[in-house]
Amino acid sequence: MSTAPALVSRSATLLRQDDPESALECAQDALEAVRAGDGSDKATEIAALCAISEAYVATAEGPKANDSAHEALGLAKAAGSTLLEAPALLAAAKVQLLSFKEAKDALDALRETGATWGETAVLLSLAGDAAKASGAAAGAMLLIEEARRQQDRWQEAFGLLVIALGMVPKGGPASTALDDFLALAQKHGVLAGAAYDPKSAISRLHSCGGSFRDLEEHQSRLEAAKKAGDRQKQAFALLDMAGAKLIQNPTMQVPEIAEALAQLEKLGCKEGAAAARLEAARSRLANGQPTEALTEAKQASAVFKELNNMAGESAAKSVCALAHLALGQVPEAVSVACTAPQGLAERGLRRACATALLVASRVYSAVGEQDRALQVGLEAAAVLRDVGDSRGEAFALLQEVALAYVGKKEVESALKVASAGLRLLRAAEDLPGEVAALKATADLHLSRGDTEPALRLLQEVADICRDSGDILDEVAAHTTIARVRVMRSEADQAVAAAQAGLKAAQEKSSMLAEARALIALANVFKAKQDMGAALQEASNAAALFKQLGDRSGELSALSITCAAQTAQGAAGAAQAATAAKQAAQAFQTAGDQQCAAEALLEAVSASRVARNFEEAAASATEAASIFMKMGHTKGHVQALRELVSAEQARGRMDEAVKTAVEVVSLFKRRDDIRGQADATSELAKVYLECGAPKEALSEVGEARLLYQKLTGPQCGEAALLSDIGVRAHMALNDPPKAVAMAEEAVNICRKLGDRVGEAAALQACAKVCMQKGDTNSALQAARQSVAVLARARLAREEAEAHHVAAKVHLVRREPNEAVASAAQALTLLRRPGDEAARVEVLETASWAHSLGLEPQGGIGAAEEAVALCRRTGGQRRLATALQALAEAQLVKGDFAQVVDTAEEALKLARDLGDEPMLQAHLLEVSSYGRLGRAQEKKKGLLANPKQALQTAKAAADTLCSTGDRRLVAEAKFLLAKAHLQAGNVTTAGMEGKVAFDSYASLRDGQGVGWGALLHAAIALKSTSHLNPGTSSFFTSQEVTRPATDAAVAAVLNAHSTFRKIGDEEGQEAALQMLADIRALLESKSGSSLPQDFPRPRPLPPAISASAPAVQVTPYHMLVGARRLPCRTGFTLPKEETFAIDKQAEELAPAKSSLMQSFEQDSKEAKAAPRSALASLDNWEKRFDRKVWHNVKATMSGLWEYPDMGKPEPNVLMSAEFVNSWLEELLAPECVEDS
Repeated sequence: MSTAPALVSRSATLLRQDDPESALECAQDALEAVRAGDGSDKATEIAALCAISEAYVATAEGPKANDSAHEALGLAKAAGSTLLEAPALLAAAKVQLLSFKEAKDALDALRETGATWGETAVLLSLAGDAAKASGAAAGAMLLIEEARRQQDRWQEAFGLLVIALGMVPKGGPASTALDDFLALAQKHGVLAGAAYDPKSAISRLHSCGGSFRDLEEHQSRLEAAKKAGDRQKQAFALLDMAGAKLIQNPTMQVPEIAEALAQLEKLGCKEGAAAARLEAARSRLANGQPTEALTEAKQASAVFKELNNMAGESAAKSVCALAHLALGQVPEAVSVACTAPQGLAERGLRRACATALLVASRVYSAVGEQDRALQVGLEAAAVLRDVGDSRGEAFALLQEVALAYVGKKEVESALKVASAGLRLLRAAEDLPGEVAALKATADLHLSRGDTEPALRLLQEVADICRDSGDILDEVAAHTTIARVRVMRSEADQAVAAAQAGLKAAQEKSSMLAEARALIALANVFKAKQDMGAALQEASNAAALFKQLGDRSGELSALSITCAAQTAQGAAGAAQAATAAKQAAQAFQTAGDQQCAAEALLEAVSASRVARNFEEAAASATEAASIFMKMGHTKGHVQALRELVSAEQARGRMDEAVKTAVEVVSLFKRRDDIRGQADATSELAKVYLECGAPKEALSEVGEARLLYQKLTGPQCGEAALLSDIGVRAHMALNDPPKAVAMAEEAVNICRKLGDRVGEAAALQACAKVCMQKGDTNSALQAARQSVAVLARARLAREEAEAHHVAAKVHLVRREPNEAVASAAQALTLLRRPGDEAARVEVLETASWAHSLGLEPQGGIGAAEEAVALCRRTGGQRRLATALQALAEAQLVKGDFAQVVDTAEEALKLARDLGDEPMLQAHLLEVSSYGRLGRAQEKKKGLLANPKQALQTAKAAADTLCSTGDRRLVAEAKFLLAKAHLQAGNVTTAGMEGKVAFDSYASLRDGQGVGWGALLHAAIALKSTSHLNPGTSSFFTSQEVTRPATDAAVAAVLNAHSTFRKIGDEEGQEAALQMLADIRALLESKSGSSLPQDFPRPRPLPPAISASAPAVQVTPYHMLVGARRLPCRTGFTLPKEETFAIDKQAEELAPAKSSLMQSFEQDSKEAKAAPRSALASLDNWEKRFDRKVWHNVKATMSGLWEYPDMGKPEPNVLMSAEFVNSWLEELLAPECVEDS
């Protein structure tokens, strides 16, 4: 039985294709299928009988057709449904018309159009009225000829029906059957709309209207009505013209609506006045006046309901639904949108039903039900295709269906349906429709960042509009081109595009178009940071809008003015707030409450920038009051959220929470579950920002329960978990629960098929792992997000995922992997408009190169980032790019460039005024640049040690104020270096001691080692006593020995520390410093260090061929263990610190016999034993080639001697064994000089 409805539908399709025999067979099969079931589907059984009757009518078998029609009528009456009687009565009436020769062509035309019983009722009603007029037959013949020229079968069918009904005698069987059918149709609200012109009423059955041909026809009707003096026809012609103009451009100012409404009200035509109010509601809604639109639409709906006009009532309800949606009243919007199409399908009013379905699809898309929206949109498109409205089908595909696909993140599918819509409109030679299709397709390309195809399409739109003289669409095209040029960071081309639109508007003398072009130009100047020009153009636009009485335009100009003034600082923001308040008063005086409230919201934003939070709160409260009185839910909520921000800025957290709770209560009173869930999420965010993570988690739970009451998984719940829940758990120091919550968000997104959301949740998981110090899990999550987006083919989002992975590698101190991930991101960020994201990735790449001591790569990446920043603007981003460049130059050793770059960035950072740490790090790198310049023995201001010291002090003040032990260590290390260069040896020693102790408390071997080498350098420049009367931080004894002895002790400490952590570069640096001390002693006093002191020397021949030479980089010699201040955006765990006194004992290496002997008084010291390293011969004797082969395999995974083969797994030795082997190899041993 489930196939019966499909068979009935197939029968109707075959009849339209002029195959009545096959249609009859299908209908009979449908009837058999229904009757083979339980017999409960009376509607399908009646439809099958009516289809059989229609097939017999097509084959001119009247008796059989009559039997089937009367059988269907009997079943309908038995079922007690008058709606089911209608198609049966129509079938019976068609049987009666078969007896008239003139009716045959009319029936064929109806069959070819596939007209339903409701549409046929409208045609018969109009044709019956037209047939009563004198000369109806002649007029019908002219109409038929015109319809055939235009290939309009609906108008042809109407003309044929006029002729046929003119031949039907009154009171006869055919007339009676027709009257019975029309009476039933009228009872069920299927009206022709007698006040409309017949041609216009018929067009509404199968066409969306709005074409140039429609406008020409309405203009001809208007002129004819004026000549005839028929004011009612004149009013309806005006109304039809207004409707066509609104279809072409919904935001157009259409004075014909008000004129038609006034005339129809004066004439007392209730139906016509309701139709005029409906058009007025559509116009107001398109121009941002939802409150007024809702009022007009409700009035129209009430009148249509009173007149029992089902189609009119449904159209008014659809407008009400859109108005509710614009007002933020989601439950009402969904409810009205669902009820609007009800009953229209049963009555066969397909075109009206499709319109209602399209509105419902738009509402579903707005509330996030994309699958439902897509299903309803495709259903509407199918109905329009069935009715023959190719233009309507095209617009359905372009708008509702494409919008649903975009909401599902399926832009490729959206582009395919848009392309199909464009082909339909071009086939129909509909120029306005083609323009709309090109603009919609361009918007789809822009939704995924494809600016090149978007620009081509928009330029084509501008050319078409220029040729057709459509100035408003031409200006709109130039405006969008300018916006795209701004996205591509092509400021000059953006200005040229906006000026082209302005020039076109001025040539056409269109004040409205000129005002809109000026707004576009002001926006371009604002993007260029040319605030003076932006203010001027916005002021000119505001003046034009004021002359036109366009208050929404005035508001847009005010918004640009406030933004431009706010960008000029606190004083400008205060002026903007005052101007916005004055504008709000003017709007209230003019009676436009909505514009007044929106102007107050502009004042709130400006006051917040001016740090006048009391005024911001007052303006937000006033705006909320206005919106509440208007019943504007969306505006009321927006104003309350602005009030929350203002109260938070004032430090009144209790009031902020109270206002956020008020928003939740507002949605709860309206039974808006989705709105309540979203508001509860916002409340959780407010609690979190107020420092109450437990309360935030409580609200997260409440919001989740609300989301779960909705149908299916919700993307809002996923965003709640990843954005708020994860942060709240981390604030409570509960990383496991934070990770679990992020994984829940990932699962929800997977169920929704939202790959972008899934990747975002994975990235949130990576950030949590970074915050708890689990870099392995963080890297795994980052790689998973890359894999998810690679399958989605979303370049920009995939690039962001690669960037996150690069930053994880950066924190893990894996420069090569970070560079590779950044390079993959850069290959995906090639399109214009990707400049901002590209700059961020280039910065990360520069940091990675610098970390890997590859200065050329770091400088190249940073210079490209700086060039992009200079081209696109953005002072903060330029400052950070310059910071990365300065760090790379420091690694290279180009100290003069380091200072210049750092000073430029520092000036920008000081202008911004809100980046103290950025300023500190820039001062730090500048100081190192000056120190490096001084160490090169250069002359000039850049090499002035006092200037370096001053800069170092400024940096250290901020770094030390953070309390971060590592930053303190780095600051003190820098100060020690600067004091040493300036000759302040004593102060340098004290600062160096603090640096050493700070590194020791972090158990940072590199920091301790380089700190010890710094101490050695300080000792070499000191007098014979270093810090007399104090205990050394290298030994427990008071330092009373010569400076060279202290230097040697520090170097030995450094060497031992570096050897423990496996830092070969540090060991080499220590050995080199020992060699320098040895050379210094030999040159000054002829004495030397004891023979057993380690010294740099060539490796023995057995290993010298394979062992790479260790180089000490000048960069590390300058900055020591300083870590690059990479800007990753991650919150990293605080490093574990230990008590300095206890740590000094733990960290100090076990004293060898050499150190114990060194620390004894020189008079009592015994002869120091020599080490095996003192003689190359002894090294060769103690060196075991096989053992070294296995040690190398253990330490690096490389086989030293290929001839020995790969060691067995059990041969690979533990790290403890390796260390003990090295200790034994290096153990002191008394040997005789050879």
